[in-house]
Amino acid sequence: MTKKSRGSTKGLQQHYKDKEQATQDALIRAYHELKKEKPKALWAKAELWRKAGLKSGMALNNPRHSNVVALFERHNADTRNALETGPVAVSERKTTKETIRALRDQIAELTTQRDKAASLNAVYQREAMHYKQQADDLETLNRRLEVERDEWRNKFFNSNKPRRT
Repeated sequence: MTKKSRGSTKGLQQHYKDKEQATQDALIRAYHELKKEKPKALWAKAELWRKAGLKSGMALNNPRHSNVVALFERHNADTRNALETGPVAVSERKTTKETIRALRDQIAELTTQRDKAASLNAVYQREAMHYKQQADDLETLNRRLEVERDEWRNKFFNSNKPRRT
């Protein structure tokens, strides 16, 4: 029996590299899909490798895929930070202290506007009461004058003076 050469391992090495590259591409695609579907939620590693179409999470332990794992962990860290600081601080990129200060300033401004409107309302009510009182006084004076006029007419026309015929 003679030994026969089985060939080189270059084909196996090329297959391994191709498989690693395909896994890397699938993991990056899965990362982007998760980012579109759940941008503000925490992700599990299982979601990542299942979306990539892998049978287990062993590929995430491979140093070649550490960049995808780093992106994944950064997303989860940012999301945890956003949940701790609150939605207002995240949307405006402000700290909670700055947000509270801005809200207090807004409350002070709205309070002054409310007080100004209330004082104007009080002035208008006072003016309305004044003019209503003036109208009542004029009405009373008008009634008195009508009564005096009627009395004067009755007195003048109903006097005992002889009438001309």
